[in-house]
Parts: sequence; C-alpha cells; structure tokens
Amino acid sequence: MYLVKIDSFVKSKDQEQGYMIKNLLDKFSTALEAVRVGDQGKGFAVVALAPEIKRTAQLVEQIAMASNEQCRGAVQVNNAILELNTISQQNSVISEKLSASSKELVNQSNRLKTTINYFKL
Repeated sequence: MYLVKIDSFVKSKDQEQGYMIKNLLDKFSTALEAVRVGDQGKGFAVVALAPEIKRTAQLVEQIAMASNEQCRGAVQVNNAILELNTISQQNSVISEKLSASSKELVNQSNRLKTTINYFKL
C-alpha cells in the first residue's frame, strides 16, 4: 500500500518536473529564435525572457529540491526494505529453532512415555 502511494508521488513529481523542463525548453527555443532573427528579435527576446529569468531560476531550484526530496524518499524506502529483510531473516532463524525444539520435545516425550510404560504393572 505504501509502495503504491510512493510510486504515485514519484510519478506526479516526475510529471511536474517534465512540465517545468518543457517550459524551460520552450523559453530557450524562444531565445534561440530571437537570436536567429538578429536585430529584429532583440526586443522580442528581452520582452519574452527578462520577466522569466527569475521564474526560470525558481523552477530550476524547485526541480533540484524535488529531486533531493525524491532521493531522500528513495533512501528511506530502501532502508525500510532492508530492515524488513533483516527482521524476516531473524524470524526465519527463530522459526527454525522453534521447529527443532518442538521435535526435541516430541522425542523426549516419546522416551518418557516408553520409560513410564516400562514401569507400569
């Protein structure tokens, strides 16, 4: 259940980052087009990009923060899985010891039963 939620969160963050990257590429394409048209595009480039420089920096920062958050989340999930694995291995060892103890108790009770039957009149 938690893995489904984590997977859903990661997909939504990936999609959000995809939109941000597409937006940045569109802006970069606009700047390249302005450069391509030369002097006629100078005003266009300034008008199109000047207000967006701060926003672009914010988007890059958000992408970096989201990536770091995803990394931390992946590390936490990995640690939880490792812990579950350790606990499962410990439970397996305990189960094996319990099974061996049960078999020994059955053997001892059979020997005791034989001994008691020997003394019965």
